Amino acid sequence: MSVQLLPSLFENDQWVFPRGRHGIRMDVGPLTKVTPAGTPYQTPEVILLYKSRQHRPQDDADFRSVLPVLADHELTWLRDRIAPRLPDDPWLPEINRRLRVIDHCLDHGM
Repeated sequence: MSVQLLPSLFENDQWVFPRGRHGIRMDVGPLTKVTPAGTPYQTPEVILLYKSRQHRPQDDADFRSVLPVLADHELTWLRDRIAPRLPDDPWLPEINRRLRVIDHCLDHGM
């Protein structure tokens, strides 16, 4: 098992993304989730936001492994934070494709 510690800044009850001047924030409550066994972990979309800066092979592998389990609101959050900073990011087409599949299923009652 590996543990990643990511640089974090907090203002009042909000986490602030420490890179760039894009004003990316999140309430502290949804920032951390808990496994059924009680182990806390940082929400995957936030970790992927950090990883979107480098796109090392491991970052891309993590993205591909987490993509199928992200909820549509998590995908939308990630897309809306990556796109303004990195409009040509290679993850954006995959995120958009996944969101279209979700929208298609909802439109057709699947």
